[in-house]
Amino acid sequence: MFTIMEVIKGIRMNEWTLFGRKSRCNSKYSLLQVFQLLLVCPCFMIRNPFNIYGSPLGGKLGCRKDVFYEFLNDGRTDWRKLMCHIVRQLWTKVIVRSDHKSEDTCLMIDDTDFPKTGRRMENIGRVHSHLEHRSILGFKALFLGITDGISQMLLDFAILGEKGKKGNYGMSEKELSRRYTTVRDEDIAIQRRIDEYIP
Repeated sequence: MFTIMEVIKGIRMNEWTLFGRKSRCNSKYSLLQVFQLLLVCPCFMIRNPFNIYGSPLGGKLGCRKDVFYEFLNDGRTDWRKLMCHIVRQLWTKVIVRSDHKSEDTCLMIDDTDFPKTGRRMENIGRVHSHLEHRSILGFKALFLGITDGISQMLLDFAILGEKGKKGNYGMSEKELSRRYTTVRDEDIAIQRRIDEYIP
């Protein structure tokens, strides 16, 4: 725990740089505090905010899962910019290690299936799984990472879908009509990511 917190303390973070806005003055937890708590969750084997309160970390917090879900659902957060800011700083710490060899550094590209069971989520559709050699309900995730043979870091990611031959995402009209949809401002970060959904 001490080492994790020391690493986080070594990363320069402020709300204007990361989120482009400041916390509301009446917030019990600032945007930065909520984000830092989410950063340490994987270190405690916590997969999502719902699981926080059954974990050792949950007893130490004075807030409920809604605080985390409100933060995660805010479409103004530019996750690509946020991740780039943090990874750049972490990578500068990696390359000064005595066992780091710059000639071993390379980029990794990987696509992964994200199978889902629900048909009401936003942009859900069928994608071709090269692993199962068939069409599955879900998404494709494309990841770009960097490694020096010892450390690995995620540089960027995109969630993708496939329109299919008929342009209906492999779903019936009834299933398409039941998918979650919402109208968003075109200039917010989440809408720009949604625009990448179909390559």
